Amino acid sequence: MKQFWLVIQIALLAMMSACSAATRQTPAAELTSLEKARVSITAYLDALSQANYDEAAKFYGGDVNLLQGYNPDIQEDDLPALFERACMQNGFMCLPMKGIIAEQSLDDKNFVFEVEFLTREGVLFEQGACCGDDAARVSPISRFSFRVQQIGELYQVLDLPPYVP
Repeated sequence: MKQFWLVIQIALLAMMSACSAATRQTPAAELTSLEKARVSITAYLDALSQANYDEAAKFYGGDVNLLQGYNPDIQEDDLPALFERACMQNGFMCLPMKGIIAEQSLDDKNFVFEVEFLTREGVLFEQGACCGDDAARVSPISRFSFRVQQIGELYQVLDLPPYVP
């Protein structure tokens, strides 16, 4: 009986060693530019929805003037603080992503993604009529466009999340 268990253990060790060696020898496939841009938009939006503003700031390369205008008491180079205020007080919808609905490569460094979001209750987020518009005449928007641009080696998101006044 001891010999049986010894044979089983040796067989398991041999299989595990083979799997480990095969894993080390197989090079990871290089991501395409579009895939790298997709990783950035997903990481950015996930970080915002999880209130991880330091992480979101790493993926943002857009203009901060709007955020600075809402929050003149925060330095423009303090992007995490600007994101926190945007998401918690200024009306930006830092919601979980439902998914990427469409994606397009404009060229080898510029990409556009259409994204849908979920509310905190888990239903599709729709931006309705705003600021005195007749709700019966305005169709709600559920798809939001985000631009991603390769800047050096980084893929930076250029747009902020949806805004609801």
